[in-house]
Amino acid sequence: MKQDWQSYLFFYHAMISEQPGTITRIASGCTEENKEKLAELFDQMIASMTALPGRFRIHFTPDYSNQKEGADYKYWNKPFGTKHWMEHVLGFPHHPQNKDAIVILMDPDQVIQRPFVNNDFSDTNWIDLEPHQVPRTYVDHGKPAGQLYGFGLDWKRQAFVERILRGKPSPLTNLTDKEASLGYVVGPPYIATASDMYNIVTTWSEFAVPVYEEYPDLLAEMYAYCLAAAHLRLPHQTAIR
Repeated sequence: MKQDWQSYLFFYHAMISEQPGTITRIASGCTEENKEKLAELFDQMIASMTALPGRFRIHFTPDYSNQKEGADYKYWNKPFGTKHWMEHVLGFPHHPQNKDAIVILMDPDQVIQRPFVNNDFSDTNWIDLEPHQVPRTYVDHGKPAGQLYGFGLDWKRQAFVERILRGKPSPLTNLTDKEASLGYVVGPPYIATASDMYNIVTTWSEFAVPVYEEYPDLLAEMYAYCLAAAHLRLPHQTAIR
C-alpha cells in the first residue's frame, strides 16, 4: 500500500512537471489477485493522467527477494526487476528496441520536480572535479550519471571485491580511492544509455547476492551497483543536486 501511494505521487509529479517519454513502475512479487487489482487501479488512477496511451505503464516481475536461502531482502527486486523489464519490454539483450535511449532509474520515494529534457543537464550542480575539468552536461554511451550519496567508499571494501570476483581479473582490483570517489559514489537517479544500463543491471544482479552475503544490511544493493559500474569501467558523473 505504501508504494502504491508513492507510485501515485511519482506519476502525478511526472504529469505536472511535464516529464516527456515513457514512465514505468516496476512492481515485483505480486500475487495474481493483487496484480489484477493493481493493474485495474493503475488504469483508473494513473494511466488516465496522460492523454497519450501507453505513456504511463506498470510492469510486473517475479519476487526476487529470496535469492539466497534463508534470506528475505526486498531490495534485490531493484536490480533483478530492472533486468526483467529491460529484457521483457525493451528486448535486451538480443533484440533491443533502442540502445541509444536514455534510461533513468529512480526509487519509489523520489519525485520529479523538474523534467529531464533533451539529455540536457547543464543546470545541474556536479561534484568538484579535477582542476580545469569541465563537467559533462549530457549522458552518452560510456558516460552515465547519477546522484552523489553520502556513504563514501564503504562499498569499496576488499572483502566485497574478493567475494564477488573469486580471483577473476577486474578493474576493481586496482581502482584507486580517488577514481572511486570521482566516479562511483552514486545512487538513484541512475542515468545511462539503455545499452549501458543493461550491462550495469546484469552485473549488478550478479554482484547483489555476494555483496549481501558479506554485508546483510540496507545498503548492500547500492554498494553492488557501485561495484558493478566500477567493474565495467563506467564512471558516473555525480550530482550534488
